[in-house]
Amino acid sequence: MGYFSMLDIDHEDYSYPPPERQLEMRLDILKDRLQELKEKGAVYRFFLTDGAYLSDDDIRYVQPESLKCIYHVEKAIELAIEDLREKYGIILTENGYREYDELEKPAVFGLNKIEANRLITAA
Repeated sequence: MGYFSMLDIDHEDYSYPPPERQLEMRLDILKDRLQELKEKGAVYRFFLTDGAYLSDDDIRYVQPESLKCIYHVEKAIELAIEDLREKYGIILTENGYREYDELEKPAVFGLNKIEANRLITAA
């Protein structure tokens, strides 16, 4: 009995999307999580009972399902947008993504222009 090997086939490996695509997928998931929390009537912000808090790095890397309040999801979206801009020079618009242009600040993820500019310039 033999086995199948893809080593001799000339093509690109699509096993793992590039890091910028992973961030874009995370933003889509975070958007869905934000909508889900708003529909459930979740609280905007809460503090953990033992006095602990989530740092920016905690929020940046935690699974979206683990974020229980709207503030943390909004902060995760803001951090992902910042990472795309700072690390990859990409800003997402309603139609997809393009190279970041300092002069234009389009609406991001269906947010209005004021919210999008606040998120973009916050970094």
